[in-house]
Amino acid sequence: MNQNNTRITCSLHFSLRETMQNLLSEKPSLSVFFESCRTVRRQDRKRKLSFPGQKKIPVEWPGDRYYITTESSKAEALAAEIYEKVGLDIPGHGSLLMQDISVYEGRNEENPAEEFKACKHQMSQITAILSLPKAGDQLAAIALDYGLGVPVVSLGEGTGLRDSLGLLRITIPPQKEIVHLVVSRYDSDNILKILIEHGDIDRPGGGFVYTTPVCSAHLDNKMVIGRQAHSASIDQMIAAIDELKGDTGWRKRSLEVKKGRVRFTRKQKEITVYCPEGSAGNIADCAMNAGAKGATLSRVQHLAQGEKSGNTAAWERVVALVPEKISDSITDKIFQYGIENPGKVLTIETLEVQAAFSHA
Repeated sequence: MNQNNTRITCSLHFSLRETMQNLLSEKPSLSVFFESCRTVRRQDRKRKLSFPGQKKIPVEWPGDRYYITTESSKAEALAAEIYEKVGLDIPGHGSLLMQDISVYEGRNEENPAEEFKACKHQMSQITAILSLPKAGDQLAAIALDYGLGVPVVSLGEGTGLRDSLGLLRITIPPQKEIVHLVVSRYDSDNILKILIEHGDIDRPGGGFVYTTPVCSAHLDNKMVIGRQAHSASIDQMIAAIDELKGDTGWRKRSLEVKKGRVRFTRKQKEITVYCPEGSAGNIADCAMNAGAKGATLSRVQHLAQGEKSGNTAAWERVVALVPEKISDSITDKIFQYGIENPGKVLTIETLEVQAAFSHA
């Protein structure tokens, strides 16, 4: 059966690692994984020789991205404590978002799970899995130029879709850059189209991109670093208006998008599996044999609770996007693999996908 839980995703500056891990290791009944990431910001510098205008230089800050699964009834209190302890009110410290998920524990036809009631979301998370070299930097620069927020970039390895490209796969490396960006739900489709067209995702081998619903979030609006020309930065003004309005709907704007070029796939599910190091390839094969077109693998660390509180171990994370109509059969296959191979699968999570796009 499925249990309704909440996933808290927190992207923090690397200097906050000890504070965050000390906080989480004291909490019982949490599933905590984290991976290395980087946030991309912009620094505006004056041009040399007194030339007019400013030069926009991308600046990368190292960080950690945490995936925390907890009971939905405890999620808001935990998020509030994280916000306070790591100082998310300070620009540049990081961001936090909450998503309603289902944790899969096998189907039981005699005792089905209660109907899942998703919260009303005001935001969406865009996830772009990119294949071409430096594509992550390119997409991050586009996001900053449009003022969409601070992109978070992590690394992964793709399997499945690359094999369907024929001879073109020779030019497409298996290594992927994964760009995460949280935006207003009112603009998510238009922003997705902008990123697809300007980021060359609509070309063969360009990768794929999708959006998932976010219940609530605290965003890091420190897009530009360096000396401020005014008493309040644009980032601080955006945060203040968000608080006054109570949501991000006021940010809706008209974006320049070519009509008719991009068509989204709907009715998809994101399946996420956490497993010990060395098991991800077999789980990806299991998912693809059951109908998934591909999967993205990434290395994560598991933060232990209980007697081994604070210890970390090398694990892997498998993410696959699948049609909603076959998501149950795929999770059944992965669950069965876990039964036949004890200790190889820890958690299976599913999440609604609002829109997805891939050239393949």
